[in-house]
Amino acid sequence: MKNALSKAAFRVQVFRLLTFLLVFFLLGGCAPELLHAQIDAPVPSPAKKSTPTSAPTSRPPSAPQPSTSDLKGSLSGANVYTNPALGMTLQLTGEWQIMDEETKRAAEGRDDEDAAAKQEREAKRRLECTGPLCGTPEIDVALVTQPKGPVAVSSIFMVGFKLTPQYLDRERYPLKSFADIMIPGSLGGTGLEPADSLAAIQLGERPAYRSLVREPGAEMPKEVGYVVESNGYMVLLVGSVANAVDLAKLQAAIENVKFQ
Repeated sequence: MKNALSKAAFRVQVFRLLTFLLVFFLLGGCAPELLHAQIDAPVPSPAKKSTPTSAPTSRPPSAPQPSTSDLKGSLSGANVYTNPALGMTLQLTGEWQIMDEETKRAAEGRDDEDAAAKQEREAKRRLECTGPLCGTPEIDVALVTQPKGPVAVSSIFMVGFKLTPQYLDRERYPLKSFADIMIPGSLGGTGLEPADSLAAIQLGERPAYRSLVREPGAEMPKEVGYVVESNGYMVLLVGSVANAVDLAKLQAAIENVKFQ
């Protein structure tokens, strides 16, 4: 079990690192429209009203911030994952577990890393970052099957960035612009390559983009990546299997996800 968790945790580590790297690529100009359209576009002047005696309007109350448990989500019955922040319900097959931080640190060889060291490490990754996907993602979850005997481990990795209001305009900032960077950007250093072109799909009745991923020279893919927006979060979700023959089942489960 330790070896299986170590492999899954290594993929989590690569996934997290590449999430920060793709933010760096945003700064490098791969998708300047995501960064600079807001600055370059003229700001429209507000229309003047001819009713100076209008009563001042009060600000609407701020929406409550989701709790840490809402952002992390939970498993019930060992295979139903729910994430209140995303309004997501994901019905999986087999028995799964949420990889906790302690397990990830141990499997990645970071047992002795304290909170200060973690903060310093992450601060270096987001240095000078000013884009829409900057900083530590509010949602950062790894699910892994519970290893039993010869059964190969499957994993699901998910990060979600809470977007500021200006980046919720899909005419100005199309979903595909995010997907064009987030899915390919999550592959660097893994030794994997796209098995097809980016495809527009419906994921839980929401617009999304999907790409299958395989090892170089292999015929069958071993991972599938998605980008979807839910409740103002831009979400990158990657399903990964040890054996390529198991991907179709995991992909079907992911694509049956429900969003409220």
